[in-house]
Amino acid sequence: MNESATAQSVEDAPDMKLFQGCFIALIATAFGFIARVLTSSEWAAEFGFIRTQS
Repeated sequence: MNESATAQSVEDAPDMKLFQGCFIALIATAFGFIARVLTSSEWAAEFGFIRTQS
């Protein structure tokens, strides 16, 4: 590898970490929404929500 290729890969490292962090955050958020949807019927029964509230 030459110096310019090494310098470029070092400069891209923070961008990749930012991308990976954002990707993990999006996946975690998606699982949160999935959990909410799967438990909404239980919450509706427990707290007496009507269909539009749950």
